[in-house]
Amino acid sequence: MAEFLDAGCGEDNSLMYPGDGRKEPMKFLRFIFRSLLASYFIADGLQALTSPERFVDDAQPLVSAVRSRGDKVLPPGIHRKLPTSTQGFVRLHGIVQILGAFMMATGFFRRLGAMILAASYAPKVSVVAQEKTPGIALFRECALLGGVLIEAADSQGKPRRAWVRDVHKQAAQQQRADKRKDQARQRAFHKQQDKFTSRRMHRLSEILSSPETH
Repeated sequence: MAEFLDAGCGEDNSLMYPGDGRKEPMKFLRFIFRSLLASYFIADGLQALTSPERFVDDAQPLVSAVRSRGDKVLPPGIHRKLPTSTQGFVRLHGIVQILGAFMMATGFFRRLGAMILAASYAPKVSVVAQEKTPGIALFRECALLGGVLIEAADSQGKPRRAWVRDVHKQAAQQQRADKRKDQARQRAFHKQQDKFTSRRMHRLSEILSSPETH
């Protein structure tokens, strides 16, 4: 999850080189594309929020499943705060969908918002798939869900935190290895220099102590 949050608020640096001037236009285009995708989910969430009775029949099986399993899966404090009516669940679903679409469109924790949106929209795809003749509606819902999942997985060229950590670790290891090599070369150089100096001093001592020098 930390990787999603990291990349969700990051800048797009994969489509530009330093100083090429393409950074701002790409950010603006990505905002437009995300807004176009999020507009459908915001409109759908507003319908669920203002006219929940339109979705009651389709939502009833899912709401019944949540009620029957909620006390076993959810903590008691959260389960008691869930709506008691199907319309309340529909309104709650609409609020979550609007929130996820807004986060995805504005880029505020973009990938987290897309994940929330995908999780809130998957039940609708399941309902459409269970219809006797889903027709083109199923492909439309799957296409919308696929677009949100692409946005949830898109890091916009920003490397994952684990990859950055590995690169930094490898660079630090290489730096330490180079430092050890430099230290070994310096020790070998000083050792060789000491040997050379010792031989020169020994030779000079022999010259000075020979009878010919007196």
